[in-house]
Parts: sequence; C-alpha cells; structure tokens
Amino acid sequence: MPRSLRIVLADDNPPLRFCVLDLLSPLGVDVTELDDGDQLQRLLAKAQFDLVITDVRMPGVQGVDVLRGRRAAGDCTPFVVMTGAPDELDDQLAGLGRVVVLGKPFTVEELHSAVDRAISSAA
Repeated sequence: MPRSLRIVLADDNPPLRFCVLDLLSPLGVDVTELDDGDQLQRLLAKAQFDLVITDVRMPGVQGVDVLRGRRAAGDCTPFVVMTGAPDELDDQLAGLGRVVVLGKPFTVEELHSAVDRAISSAA
C-alpha cells in the first residue's frame, strides 16, 4: 500500500473490532472504529475514507444497507463486508460496485488480501 489509508471499521462486536484493528496495525493505516450501522451511516454522510470495513449484521442499520445508501448517493468508496455466511450475500451485493466479501472467521492473510483487493479495485 503506497500511503497511509483512512479506513472506517464498523462492527458491533468489540473483541472482533479489537482483533481487526490489531491485524491492520502493521499496514500503517489510520482506522476509525464504530460499533453500529447508524454511526457508520452518519459518518460516511459527512466524511470520506479510502475504505469501509463493515459487518453485515449490526443493530440498527445493517452494513449492506449502509453500502446501498452510499452507492445511491454516488459514493464509490470500496467496501469490505464481513459475514459468517458469505454465500448468502451474492444477490444482495449484485450491482453495488467495489465490494469484497470477507467470510468469518478469517486469517490475517485473508484480511490483508481483502483490503488489498478492495483498494486495488478502486485504482
């Protein structure tokens, strides 16, 4: 990755957020963490990031609904969506642009690969 990326991470599971932050730290990225889709939706309406990493299922607004709303607003920011059921997302993600699905549980390499693929798709 050529420069420090601004990433927003949204997940309602604090241990998982901590783990993802820890796994991303060697990449030299700047991560803003949130614990629900409502916060994510509000933040993305007023700030730009290089990448969004979000859980699919959260209290309030779901991660996929945030993605749909951003695309409807013309936002092309790449998304990595984390889910325990990746096969169930194919229909929901059709036509939504730059989206990488990251199945849970995942390894360090899978997370780094998902970030690389999402960022590469934006270039």
